[in-house]
Amino acid sequence: MKRIRIFISSVQSEFAEERAMLCHYIRTDVLLGKFFEPFIFEEVPANEYPTSHVYLKEVEQCDIYLGLYAIFMDMRMKRVFLLQNENMIWQQRFTKVA
Repeated sequence: MKRIRIFISSVQSEFAEERAMLCHYIRTDVLLGKFFEPFIFEEVPANEYPTSHVYLKEVEQCDIYLGLYAIFMDMRMKRVFLLQNENMIWQQRFTKVA
């Protein structure tokens, strides 16, 4: 059975620890790991392609886009957000409380 791909994203300076923890949790959980394949951009090896090209290509290949937003949203994030909103079935926003 093909696992559902989840693109876990946020501005690089925000939620870095949370992205890594969530990715690790999904991969190591017995049930979630069977059905979901998480993706975080930090795991992409360096290559000759522009990062924006690689980023958007990966977003398009994922079934779920999970965006963690706080203070900043750069232009790349806005493009991805708009791209995903075209195909989005359900959307939920959460707030991180320090």
